[in-house]
Amino acid sequence: MYNLALLAYRRGQEDKFLHWHKKAWSCGHVESATDLGYHFSESGDLAAAERWYSRAAEKGDVRAAYNLGLLLLDSGRESEAAEWYAKAVEAGDTDSMVNLAYIYNQQGKSEEATALYTKAAHGGNSMAMSNLGLLMSRKGEYEEAQRWYRQAIELGYARAVFGLAAVQAELGDHDNAIQSYMRAIDSGEPRAWNNLGLLYQRLGLREKARAALRSGAESGDNRAMANLGALYLEEGEKEEASVWFERGRSAGGHLALLLHAQLLIAEGAPGEPMRWLDEALELGDDARVMGIVYAFFSHRRFDIIFEYFQRLSVLCGQMELPSFLLLHALVVHPEGRDLLTEWVAQQTYRTPPKQIVIAAVEVLSSMGKPDAAKHQLMKAIEGGDGDWAMAFALSLLMRGHDDIVEDVVVWCSVNGYNEGVTCLERIRERHAQRSRRD
Repeated sequence: MYNLALLAYRRGQEDKFLHWHKKAWSCGHVESATDLGYHFSESGDLAAAERWYSRAAEKGDVRAAYNLGLLLLDSGRESEAAEWYAKAVEAGDTDSMVNLAYIYNQQGKSEEATALYTKAAHGGNSMAMSNLGLLMSRKGEYEEAQRWYRQAIELGYARAVFGLAAVQAELGDHDNAIQSYMRAIDSGEPRAWNNLGLLYQRLGLREKARAALRSGAESGDNRAMANLGALYLEEGEKEEASVWFERGRSAGGHLALLLHAQLLIAEGAPGEPMRWLDEALELGDDARVMGIVYAFFSHRRFDIIFEYFQRLSVLCGQMELPSFLLLHALVVHPEGRDLLTEWVAQQTYRTPPKQIVIAAVEVLSSMGKPDAAKHQLMKAIEGGDGDWAMAFALSLLMRGHDDIVEDVVVWCSVNGYNEGVTCLERIRERHAQRSRRD
């Protein structure tokens, strides 16, 4: 029946292909479920693909477990993908080791990732070797990185040439780096044009740099577009720079977006960057938000960041946007302190961006406005959040506002918040011990 399904596939007879594979599965042929999962995945029916892959994977089919992991990872179900990859890893599948290592690396589990990449590399997986080269280069272990890259290249993994070139450039082996970048370009790696252009630029070979960056830009690399624009800007050709920044931004490039925003803001035309910031906030694109906010900050347009404070503060605890950008923009603005005081008063102990609320309270306390910390401390006690209460109590104690903490202790006693009293007494004792040690 399985062979009949294969024959139907070769003849393009989909109905018979499905019929015979389902019959084969019902008779215990696990590979048929895997093939059905692949068929439905390719046709876009991901729910059916997941069902069939799961059936085969549960029976121990390694290929099905690997493909199911891919499907789940693409769907954003990382933890489920990791579970299936782990089962395939137990069976010795090196491709699953590579993908599980990738997940671990994204989660910041670098030791686990390195161990899996190493195991897969020793199993002959060239992608694992190349990825080990990348990890080693990030640690500054360049000799080890080159060793792994070269092993991957010997097995025919062309992308490793690009990594090898980057390590050679870092070590100052410029001639070999240039040769390796050219090999990477010949093997179909368009990103190599950008790195080659930057290397030429570092060496003072501006014409070669421009030619390489243009080749990369024309191949669709948005980083090459951004760097080509930056090169033109250095040479005073703002119009040409703007053209490439715009092309890079339209191609999804964050660097091009940042450079274009900085150019427009510097020229007193913040309208477009503000529109881009609106779009990025709507999409929840934190990398773009961060880039544009930084562009406004670097040109001291605190007035504009001030306008966006309420919307940005919601994201601040959920992304890499540093609190100091927002808070600095507020405290230098004429109306900033009043807005900050009002905003802090509106927050609750359940507010998502806790770090920015704490930072805001610190700023207000340093300006002689400790009432914000007192207000938040009382809210935290009412809500039963000990960690939250500790943060604000310590803020007050460290600035010498023992009297305010004592007022809150009395308030807790009067209102029956006995746990609050215990919590504050414990914090005061710890602070006193620390002060005595200092």
